[in-house]
Amino acid sequence: MRKFILSFFILISFVGWNFSYAESVDELKSKINNKTKEIEELEREIELLDKNVRATVSEKQTLKTELKQADAIKKKLEADVALTTKKINLADLSISNLEKDIKDKVSRIGSSRETVIDSLQIIREVQSTSIAENLLSGNNLSLMWSQVSSLEDFQSKLVSHIKELRAVRDELDKDKTKLEREKKKSITFKGQLSDQKKIAEQNINLKNKLIKDTSNKEANYRKQLSEIENRRQAVERELSQFESDLRITIDPKSLPTIGSKILFWPLDVVKITQEFGNTAFSRTQPIYNGKGHNGIDFRASVGTLVRAAGSGTVVGTGDTDKVCYGASYGRWIMIDHHNGMATIYGHLSLIKVSQGDRVVVGDMIGYTGKTGYATGPHLHFTVAATQAVHIDTLKSKVKGCGTYTIPLGPFNGYLNPLLYL
Repeated sequence: MRKFILSFFILISFVGWNFSYAESVDELKSKINNKTKEIEELEREIELLDKNVRATVSEKQTLKTELKQADAIKKKLEADVALTTKKINLADLSISNLEKDIKDKVSRIGSSRETVIDSLQIIREVQSTSIAENLLSGNNLSLMWSQVSSLEDFQSKLVSHIKELRAVRDELDKDKTKLEREKKKSITFKGQLSDQKKIAEQNINLKNKLIKDTSNKEANYRKQLSEIENRRQAVERELSQFESDLRITIDPKSLPTIGSKILFWPLDVVKITQEFGNTAFSRTQPIYNGKGHNGIDFRASVGTLVRAAGSGTVVGTGDTDKVCYGASYGRWIMIDHHNGMATIYGHLSLIKVSQGDRVVVGDMIGYTGKTGYATGPHLHFTVAATQAVHIDTLKSKVKGCGTYTIPLGPFNGYLNPLLYL
């Protein structure tokens, strides 16, 4: 009987589920809440910094404006780095909190399991003695009924405890899933932090190069800008002529159905600044040669994540600035989606995939920028028929340019992305 009473009180103590580390958990939760608020504040600050960058794009193109834009981008990128650092800290705090919770649950489940086993053994021992045997043994009747009542109460407590034990086990499984998710987030954020630091360094180097090349004088900047613009237009006319010489009839059956929404947006936040085809902007720019814009442009600050619009294979990447600065796509990626279509992503600041890589829709493939022919940060997104547009090499006749590698094809090989998004 004494063993029964002792087990009963042990069981009740476990039902209470005391938290021996409550203070530590509360401290972690407080830190998590504070870090979350800091992230929210920094995100609001980044929105304002991004507006400052966009404001410089609409200003007259001068050396002062270029340097002002570079400084605005610098502040925005520094805030991006700070935000990602805080996200890493938040993920690590969540990991610590979950690890403590998991350790506690595992310990309590183990100890409680032993108590349940002992309790079940006691119940079997008590129930093995029949009421008749208790009466024949001369036990007091009221004492016997008291024991029976205590046993029933004990069994009820045990059933309730087992239910709570199962609930804790389910919570433990969820915590383990959350832990793996937080660990992956931490790894992802750490990779992004490294990328953001590289992009920030690029921006500083470009600003320093601009100051050096122009001797920080407006007249030198205007001369440089004129040279770049003339070279850019000459290269675009050259590419346009090359593509015009290409002739191909596209089989509509080789393409996905229009309106099928087979593609997904390449950015998390979508703001179209120029659509496909004969846009107002393309009509004012001689480089389009009356053919129109071969893709759509998205507003995006330098360092914005770019995602694969569909699953497929990376058939090529490149950087036209290396052979002819400011002339075309700048840093670009082309993905074959194996459904008759390919997508091209231009003006990137950083490329995170290589030729031959397999990607899944939504995978991060790079970061937006303002490389190539871009007066401001944005993403140029093109959809092409794979039977018409291919990566090709072209030796430029334009002075100061070499042989560049770039996706090329007849204009009818480019498709309106909005028909498939």
